[in-house]
Amino acid sequence: MWRRKTTGIVALAFGIVLVIGGLVDHAYAAPKAALCQSGLGQLAQGLDGTVAHDCGLVTALESAVGWLLVAGILAAVFGAAVLYSVRNPKSPESAQPATSADRSWWTRS
Repeated sequence: MWRRKTTGIVALAFGIVLVIGGLVDHAYAAPKAALCQSGLGQLAQGLDGTVAHDCGLVTALESAVGWLLVAGILAAVFGAAVLYSVRNPKSPESAQPATSADRSWWTRS
């Protein structure tokens, strides 16, 4: 049980970190990406190769935001599901075999 709980906590924390990273990435990269897409930014990219390189990196960072958010949400949901399944273990009564009245009609003999 301890391993499952640890896995759930780690996955949940990792998901939260990825979502926060995606939001921070968007907060810092979006204004710079907008500047690179403006007319002045396009002109500067044509004149200086380092500006074009930097704008390419900013564009790549901005496109990574969606992947960070999706991976973070999936990891957080997985971690929450693992924690929920550890928190609510199956009761010993449910492990007993079902009587014929409890089983579905297609499994009755």
